[in-house]
Amino acid sequence: MTDPFDSEHAVLSVLVNDEGQYSLWPAATSAPPGWTAVLPSADRATALAYVKEHWTDLRPRSLVRRTRDAEEAGRSGRAEAGTSGRGEAGTSGRAEAAAGSAETFADMAVDHVAFYVADLAKATEWLTGGYGLTVYARSDGGTGGSAGARSAALGSRDIRLLLSQPLAAAHPGAEYVERHGDGVADIALRVPDAGAAFAEAVRRGARPVAEPADHGGLVTATIGGVGDITHTFVHRPAGADDHALARLVPAETAETAETAATGPDCGLGAIDHFAVCVEPGAMDATVDFYRTALDFELIFTERIEVDAQTMITKVVQSRSGAVTFTLIAPDPNKATGHLDEFLKSHDGPGVQHIAFTADDAVRSVDALASRGVDFLPTPAAYYRILPERLTPLRHSTAELERLNILIDEDHDGQLFQIFTRSVHPKGTLFLEIIERMGARSFGSGNIKALYQAVEYEQGRGTGSGR
Repeated sequence: MTDPFDSEHAVLSVLVNDEGQYSLWPAATSAPPGWTAVLPSADRATALAYVKEHWTDLRPRSLVRRTRDAEEAGRSGRAEAGTSGRGEAGTSGRAEAAAGSAETFADMAVDHVAFYVADLAKATEWLTGGYGLTVYARSDGGTGGSAGARSAALGSRDIRLLLSQPLAAAHPGAEYVERHGDGVADIALRVPDAGAAFAEAVRRGARPVAEPADHGGLVTATIGGVGDITHTFVHRPAGADDHALARLVPAETAETAETAATGPDCGLGAIDHFAVCVEPGAMDATVDFYRTALDFELIFTERIEVDAQTMITKVVQSRSGAVTFTLIAPDPNKATGHLDEFLKSHDGPGVQHIAFTADDAVRSVDALASRGVDFLPTPAAYYRILPERLTPLRHSTAELERLNILIDEDHDGQLFQIFTRSVHPKGTLFLEIIERMGARSFGSGNIKALYQAVEYEQGRGTGSGR
């Protein structure tokens, strides 16, 4: 009997597990628990080439981390022994501290997201009127560190956004807006010790932007990230207000109440992930930066081919699991598409969209639509052929179709998602609403499903559209 894995004509999937180990698997067979398909279907030669390209370190991720931590401890211990003059006691203490350096980023979470905008009033209305966020703090940009920019902080549950409109040409936000238009300038990361996180990230190769500073107990420090995006480490002392921001004062109660009462509650809870578009040649370097400087893990990689276009996706996530960057890039050897357009219009890499979590996607999308939020449409054929893909576990197909909500599943469960139509003048920023029912992936199955639905509606597919 011929082994299907040895046949040149075999149709195989490439799987990866949480330890970053790869395996080939028959494409027609469901992947076993703990494994995710990163290349769903390919011939044997293509599958083997994919594994060779991506599995460059055969060690499990857990072993890589332990080895790295031990090496760091050893280096620090030797340095301490050579300079402290305290012998084994000094070496031991320094080694323990170095071993703990890997824990510097262990409890990382998104603290807030800072935007530079051209018109603060317009941007504030976009988020309060459309998404039900409330204004909880402001700065008029008159004095001190806030000079040169007018700011407003908005939030809903665990979503905290800071909008700043530059008022002076010398303000760094003025150059950002001139180059990119409105966009995400800083993804602030909450950590137990901002100073230690800054020092460790810089030691590992991150570019320092702002040294640690104490703002009445709120400590911040900033490093450079992807393109013009920065990351500000934020430490909040025990019992401190989660919404407090340096140099901003609480908004008037009347204003907070007014912005909260403009429509129904949208049920948005937190930031699920950021989709960051990078240049094709920068993907691996970006992954390496987050893995090395901030101790992120590469949890997912995929190459999606639709018609003549190809999108490369690699997802990096903090060790806490609370900060996720979905890195996306076009293939320069394929036809140009929306990612190429983003890089051109945005003038470089940046955040393409932010995904907000919803407890109930149907209820949230209904509420958002009633507030005037416009969503991308879904071909009717998508729902006609949905039973061939999966059966929704929660919402009915009729509800999903009425609201244009997409559905996908992986081995851990299902997810429901929908994307807003961009209101950005350059079309370089939009939002996603996502409800997870166990699924840990990002809806890549919908890309091919949508393409197939369009084919059906245009009479080129094999299924039944309408």
